[in-house]
Amino acid sequence: SYQRSIDIAKQYVNGQTVVLDDDSDDDEAISQTFQITCPISMTALGVPVRGNRCKHMQCVDLSHFLHTNSFPSGRRWKCVICDDFVSADELVLCGLFERMVQKHGDEARDGRDKIEFRADGSWILKPEEKKQGVSDYGAAQSDASAVSKRKKKVEEIILCD
Repeated sequence: SYQRSIDIAKQYVNGQTVVLDDDSDDDEAISQTFQITCPISMTALGVPVRGNRCKHMQCVDLSHFLHTNSFPSGRRWKCVICDDFVSADELVLCGLFERMVQKHGDEARDGRDKIEFRADGSWILKPEEKKQGVSDYGAAQSDASAVSKRKKKVEEIILCD
């Protein structure tokens, strides 16, 4: 459920945070960033799940997890985040991530996929990160020069009998 997921996330954020200077009672300063894209497919989560014994909050998409594990390999039934064994019957639906995707799934499809979850249980979509001091034209030029620097010269050798 949504409320249970909120409670678990609050415990997680508070357990993952070390406060060095406790002069303020500001819970908004304590936060954790989650992604609403699947780490397997890098697409917006459809059905957000994680293992019931996983110690993290980050979810994966159910269909991608099942598809990835349908192929026999040494990595079968492993959580891609914590590497623990997770069978299909141990997967739990996360109401918190489900609500985040419902609200911000369209933004995730456009590349804005980071959610800041605060210790008080509130959460917001993080603003898009922009490069400071570089215009779009300058960024395009620097990207083009980086690509040209990576290109290697190809030498053709013709062998004759």
